[in-house]
Amino acid sequence: MPVIARRPILRNALAAAGIALAAVHLPAAATTDLTAVVDTCPVGGRDPSSALRMHHCGVWSPDDFAAVPSWNTLQLLFKDPTPNGGGVVATLKCMRRSTGVVSTVATVRSVHSPTVTTRSVRLPAPLNFKNCGYFVQIEVDGTTLTPKALMVVLRTA
Repeated sequence: MPVIARRPILRNALAAAGIALAAVHLPAAATTDLTAVVDTCPVGGRDPSSALRMHHCGVWSPDDFAAVPSWNTLQLLFKDPTPNGGGVVATLKCMRRSTGVVSTVATVRSVHSPTVTTRSVRLPAPLNFKNCGYFVQIEVDGTTLTPKALMVVLRTA
């Protein structure tokens, strides 16, 4: 096959590989009834003064042309062997598009549970993607018996 004919094939193969690799690093893909935000969330680092492992994960509207998702619950799936619980905290935050001010929408905390369990909290109002960019901040206390955040989801209850 001549070199000129191979170039488009190679270019298409490289583009497909790039798209596939990019998808691995994108924030969680949302559907209309559920979005998972922990598994694809990058680790933001560890604060040496508090030994917290903190993650920040973007929450994307499933489709700019569809109706606003009807999510009304923030749910945390976790394992927390700490005696008092609270080793995992997931907070849904809104960054106002007009001002950049960040505010807390909802927070859910783990309780003592040596086995995998969930906790949920209702959102106070529907999400408004036109006014806010949403993200979830997940904090895991690294000073204790290693609690784990397994998944955080926004869902319709």
